[in-house]
Amino acid sequence: MPLGKKVRVLLDKGESFSSIARKLGKWENQIRRIVRSFGIAPKVYAEIVEREDGKRLCSECRRWKTRGAFPSDRHSVCRVCYKN
Repeated sequence: MPLGKKVRVLLDKGESFSSIARKLGKWENQIRRIVRSFGIAPKVYAEIVEREDGKRLCSECRRWKTRGAFPSDRHSVCRVCYKN
């Protein structure tokens, strides 16, 4: 069975991209490329809102916090909300 069909079957069963990659012995990036070729849009992450003073808005609790309160520059959820 071609790789694309295997991915489609596992995706229809509700498997995550990482579990599909592990089962098929492929990289997760390759699985994501195959899924995008099916016409399924990639996941959209929350927009990062930042003020002039450097504080950022947590997309979960909606509070303004310093940059150090976030796990990385790419996260829009603070560490406290991220743990919960």
